[in-house]
Amino acid sequence: MLTSILTQLTGVLDKRFTLNALFPALAFSLGVLLVGYAGGPGIASGINAWNAQDGVAQAGMVVVAIAAVFLLALFLASQALAILHLYEGYVGPMQLLNAGTRWHEQRFDAGKNDPRRFDELTTLYPLPLSDGRLRHGFLPTRLGNILRSGERYPNHRYGLDGVVGFSRLLELLPESVVAALSSARAQLELTLTLSLLSAVFGVYSGIYLAISEIAPPVVIACSAGGAIAAWGLYRASLGFAIAYSSQIKSAFDMHRLELLDALKVPSPANRNEERRRWDAVGRLLYRNDDQAIWWYTSASAKVPKSIEPKAAADT
Repeated sequence: MLTSILTQLTGVLDKRFTLNALFPALAFSLGVLLVGYAGGPGIASGINAWNAQDGVAQAGMVVVAIAAVFLLALFLASQALAILHLYEGYVGPMQLLNAGTRWHEQRFDAGKNDPRRFDELTTLYPLPLSDGRLRHGFLPTRLGNILRSGERYPNHRYGLDGVVGFSRLLELLPESVVAALSSARAQLELTLTLSLLSAVFGVYSGIYLAISEIAPPVVIACSAGGAIAAWGLYRASLGFAIAYSSQIKSAFDMHRLELLDALKVPSPANRNEERRRWDAVGRLLYRNDDQAIWWYTSASAKVPKSIEPKAAADT
């Protein structure tokens, strides 16, 4: 019955929700249920109690269980960004500790002058903003620095704010690029969700089984197993984060000028002019700055330099 109901549900649910939230919620719930019976009446007693129920009672219990799993899945899906921020170090204990940030700063400084390591470091760490407002802005976790590397890349390279620009650029990207970005982001979110649930399971099972006076080896195995799984899944997420960050960088490299065309901004003739263009666009989108002006043009036409006003040329 459970299998048939889940089949019907997953047929109408979004594939990403099913993979990233529903299945982790189901696995976590089953683990919690098994530990609960193992520390209480016993798994065998639980099976016997289930078999002793009539069909109506069993059906009602299945419906309640499915509702509980689905609610947990909805909660996990709604907190996907919060889970990501937790592992990036924006919130939680890592944000309160500066030790991680200082360690990453020292690691970057130790290798930045080594040509053999610089390419690796630019993949793992953010580069300074083009206007010098922040030197690097390291985060306390490796995952956070990898993702910030992708966010800072368009600003460092072209003067384009990555966070503001990406939401607009996304509307212009080919379907194949969007699919690749979505796949990498989904894999990243899945591993982080599983990592968090593994950590919670390890803490819960260790405390509950210890209170239930289960044999210490079992308590240690469950607690350590959850911790090891959480750490291993976090480490696995770093590969997906690098892929996602690299794809963001490639998307800006290949398609950023299409965004200028879509905004009816004249195409730049060189890199310095491009930086001035993006600076003007950023000031307009951020602050509605009246000084951020340019001649609007069609996507297929360029405004001759001779007719651009000085204010536009300087932006």
